[in-house]
This record gives sequence, C-alpha cells and structure tokens, in this order.
Amino acid sequence: MRKTQSEIVFERFCAMKGIVCLRIPERDTRTPDYKLEVAEERIIVEVKEIAPNKEERESDRLLKLRGYGNVLSHTPGNRVRKKVADCSAQIKARALGEHPSILVVFDRGRVCGI
Repeated sequence: MRKTQSEIVFERFCAMKGIVCLRIPERDTRTPDYKLEVAEERIIVEVKEIAPNKEERESDRLLKLRGYGNVLSHTPGNRVRKKVADCSAQIKARALGEHPSILVVFDRGRVCGI
C-alpha cells in the first residue's frame, strides 16, 4: 500500500519528536492508521487528508491567471466534520473505550502563488 502525503508527514513528525509510531495493519474492516506509544500510554490515531477539490483548483488557476479567484461559499467546517464522521466508528472500535484517540486532519493546502 502506498502512503499518502499526510501519512508520510505524520510519521516524520513522530520520528522527529521521538514518538513511537506503529502502523496498524490493514484488515477487511476499516481500521485506524497508527498506534502511538507515549509514556506507557497507547494512543490510537487516524490520519485524514484534505485535498483541494475541483472548484478550489479552478479558483487557484484563475487567481494565478487574473489576480483573483472565484468566490467559494463552502460552509466552514463541512469538510472536517465529514472526516470526523467517516472515521469515528473505526477509531472507537480500536480504542475500545480504554485508550485515547486522535484524529489528525492534514490539509494539503492550496497553492495560490501568494
């Protein structure tokens, strides 16, 4: 399985901070991505990546071309709320109510040339 940019950055961050970061093997059912071991505590981690969508990419293209982009009227937080909803069951199943869990949302950002 090929790692996403967000997983690569997360693993590098953990390595730089000296955090033991273990990849959880994939199964037939959805599982969280990592198990961290910090001060004898196990922490379950799911890493989600947000990439610019079609409208945002077009707005960025126009910004570079003409100096201003399109008005994008997304409700703030919708994309993050969807990521939380998408992964809550798999995190809860692995954490078993015994271990803390973290959702890491990595926004690949938008290249605007500003």
